[in-house]
Amino acid sequence: MKKATILSLVAALLAVACAGKKNNAGELSAVQLPFENSGWKMSEVADSIQYIPLETTPACLVGQIDLLIPLDTALVVVDKEIARSVYLFGRDGHFLRQIGQRGEGPQEYASIEDVAIDRERGQVVILDSGSERLLVYDLDGTFVQSVPLDCRVYDIECLGGGLLAGFLDYGANPDLEKEGRIPAAMLYDLNEGKPAGFYLYTDKNLRSGSILGNSANLVCDGERVQLIAPLNDTVYAVSGEGITADYSIDFGDDQRVLRDQYLDFVIANRPDALSGPKKAVEMGVAQLIGVVPTEVNTVFSYRKGKDTFLAVRNRASGAIKTLQVSGLEVLTSDMDGATLFVPYGADQHHLYLMVHPYALETLPEEGMSEELRALKTSYREGDNPIVAMVRMKDF
Repeated sequence: MKKATILSLVAALLAVACAGKKNNAGELSAVQLPFENSGWKMSEVADSIQYIPLETTPACLVGQIDLLIPLDTALVVVDKEIARSVYLFGRDGHFLRQIGQRGEGPQEYASIEDVAIDRERGQVVILDSGSERLLVYDLDGTFVQSVPLDCRVYDIECLGGGLLAGFLDYGANPDLEKEGRIPAAMLYDLNEGKPAGFYLYTDKNLRSGSILGNSANLVCDGERVQLIAPLNDTVYAVSGEGITADYSIDFGDDQRVLRDQYLDFVIANRPDALSGPKKAVEMGVAQLIGVVPTEVNTVFSYRKGKDTFLAVRNRASGAIKTLQVSGLEVLTSDMDGATLFVPYGADQHHLYLMVHPYALETLPEEGMSEELRALKTSYREGDNPIVAMVRMKDF
């Protein structure tokens, strides 16, 4: 379930994943995530920032960016709650077009739960939770089809050729129960208009509303798709062949015990959305929040009790830098003093962040780059966001 206000992203940062392999003993490889604060700076993990101010016109007023999907020649910008729209911008920020629109018609969506791109077909897929269906559009805005769904879906990613993956969450589809267990994920065939397989069966008494959630369940760097589930320390690889374990997250033996105790508590007591997460905080249960991949580094975000951590792991060396997130100031880039290290999207080489308007307004011009100075001069209150495309580097 992808969220995207600044407050939710500070508490639950979108993050990035690495490819996992089995060791010589045939066991799943593990990534150890420590609960420590090494206080790293963005300049240690990134080598450049390119700014993309999104054009502001009455036809494309972006209230907030919930999701940004980079394509070779464009940026797909999703605003779920304020503009309730999907916009296509050029790589220079020039507004191209809106994809679909909100309404009650057969080619319109009632609400946006998630958006994914079928790169093979050049199509945009909108998950409409209001009418429980998928709406498919070409990138030129042409409506292609509407596909009704027979189950509740919260998150999607396209796998190509009309096949997509969907996260169903815990216990949201009791009609799919099989021997006391309900699937949390599926593959769906848009060509056939039906599921192609169900995966990650969990106890029917486990409910998502009782536990801490993820900021994103399905993530894609333009090539690979991965999945994480709440209170599950396995990162899964997703393809047209199915959903399989990729690698695991190791928070330590004590955390494995705590997690199992907490899951037993949730299944036995079925707490509500307030008391369930409160209990997890009291117990100090650790949880991976999200993943979003680049070729060079992996950025993880995770919680332990009330504390949130952000870790960047080099894919080649395994070196890791951790940061305890205590507020916006620790997320502000030392490279320009204005960009927040809160990823809204990623491709194989870049993270897509945002320039914080208040930081830009209050930043002293002394030592400021000419490009950033020009942005500060031209930016006006109410303008669309400024995207910061940050290239990751080895460390």
